[in-house]
Amino acid sequence: MNCKAILPRELSIEDVDLCVLLGNLLDNALEACEKIPEDQRFLRIYMVVNQSQLYVSIQNSAREELDFNERNYISTKRGNHGLGMKRVKALADKYEGYLTLANEPGIFAAEVTLPL
Repeated sequence: MNCKAILPRELSIEDVDLCVLLGNLLDNALEACEKIPEDQRFLRIYMVVNQSQLYVSIQNSAREELDFNERNYISTKRGNHGLGMKRVKALADKYEGYLTLANEPGIFAAEVTLPL
């Protein structure tokens, strides 16, 4: 795991929103890593304020071949499946920011940019 966060003491984003953002993205990243052999797992977290925008990047190891649900960012968990990424997207929309998701063989990346 590699984590770098350069943030001011105060952000104009509500604490609960920051928890929703990080909680869902990190939960998804850890869940994906559990499906990978331990020696191939990685998690990279980068957060910074750049030109009045909060930038969050989370990259994690992922299976080489994703099934349909994983390719469409839908959880296969029972109950409230698929709501985590919808909540992150709703949060990006609330702050008029952006959510970018990408997966390539062996890696998944989520980037969020929120104006401050």
